Amino acid sequence: MKQFLISSLLLLGCYFMSFSQQKQFEFGLHSGVNFNSARGYAFTGFKPGNLFGVHFGFDIHYKFSENFGVKAMPQIDQNGWAHRSLYFEGIPPSGPLQKGDALTRLAYLNLPVLATFTTGSRIKFTAGAGFFGGYLLEELLVIKADKSSGSTLSGSSSSSENYKSYNYGLSFNAGVIFPMSKRLNFQAGMLDNFGLANINKSGETIKTNALSAMVGMVFLCK
Repeated sequence: MKQFLISSLLLLGCYFMSFSQQKQFEFGLHSGVNFNSARGYAFTGFKPGNLFGVHFGFDIHYKFSENFGVKAMPQIDQNGWAHRSLYFEGIPPSGPLQKGDALTRLAYLNLPVLATFTTGSRIKFTAGAGFFGGYLLEELLVIKADKSSGSTLSGSSSSSENYKSYNYGLSFNAGVIFPMSKRLNFQAGMLDNFGLANINKSGETIKTNALSAMVGMVFLCK
């Protein structure tokens, strides 16, 4: 999966650059906040809480015409979910139970590729739909104490034993583009990576979802 993502990115870059003199080619930088959640049979009987994360990356947009194009958005994403208000064994084990949250944080290298539609004259509105593939960079379990209950339990552990190294699913994007100069625009929008893969290595199904709010800059090349 990692080799696929890198190879796809290189091929897209070469393809877009080779045609950038004939059609409109845009290169952008973006970052923002992720609103993460998870679903699946592993959570039967209880619903995991949402977890905030961040993302940053760039986008390559090749427009076949004024309205239609294709966009690739390689980015680093913090995904995951939360189990809140849990009770943990005290330290030492004979001590009282301590209250806290268990946060599963997964860092991915994601590559959404979307077919796009853009409309508008000066201020432009854009929407896109497609697919994404992801490669797991880090798996982290964070135990966060509930200090209001007097708990002092906290810590984190990193491993690669619980979740698969790949993820994939559907991607949807919508946004608005504001002109700043002849070759520079400001962009703001949303991206939803709706996971279809079971990322759990063993046991019941776990699937991810990341709704991202993003802002960035777009550089135009013709």
